[in-house]
Amino acid sequence: MNKYTQGFRFISTLLTLVIVVFTVHGEETTTPSDDAQLIERLEDRWGISIASVDRNAVPNMYQVISKDMSVYFITDDERFLFSGLAYESDGGRIADVREAALAPMRLALMEDESVSQAIVFKGRQMGESPNKPLYVFTDVDCGYCQLLHQQVKEYNRIGLDVHYLAYPRHGIQSKTYDKMVYAWCAKNQQKALTRLKNGQSVEAATCENPVVEHYNLGSQLGISGTPALILPNGSLVSGFAPAENLEGRF
Repeated sequence: MNKYTQGFRFISTLLTLVIVVFTVHGEETTTPSDDAQLIERLEDRWGISIASVDRNAVPNMYQVISKDMSVYFITDDERFLFSGLAYESDGGRIADVREAALAPMRLALMEDESVSQAIVFKGRQMGESPNKPLYVFTDVDCGYCQLLHQQVKEYNRIGLDVHYLAYPRHGIQSKTYDKMVYAWCAKNQQKALTRLKNGQSVEAATCENPVVEHYNLGSQLGISGTPALILPNGSLVSGFAPAENLEGRF
């Protein structure tokens, strides 16, 4: 073995050690207790109530999601915090970093038990795949919510079943809240909701209902206006969106 071969093997061994050290220092050795300590430290320093932290989403930064669904980026020395829009360019494709982080959290929240008590407008299955759920936080007195309801069949046409969740914009002490309770307590929920969205009255009724839970869930998701749509992939669309604008987005 000549000195050049020896030198090459030495460099290869050194590179292997560097890779091993980097791997051991990186994500694979991170434990839940490490994350808990990091979250506690960042909360104390920045005054944020943190739901999750990702050490690997952005190089040299922690991606932090607060419990009110805000996204922050903190330098790994913990000295600087950034908020606002963040995009990643990868192979000609530009992705919204914040949206990619929030989408799976929204879907996880949509597993809340109260979501199963949505008022659902199902369409005929289009094609071989079953329709997917479109979650809509709605207010019966909201003009754009009323416009959206007129196009339920169009959402069904593109393979979406509309799952309505109650979100009275003016709170749970409002007249709209009472109307939404009437709809959820009606014998025919779909008919009652449609009448209310058409500006018609329905019979007053009370029962055990999910309106408060839906409202709180919407607030947890950061929703402040209606309609607010959560697509099957977890993306949030604020405001009315025609069905054709959603095709190919889920």
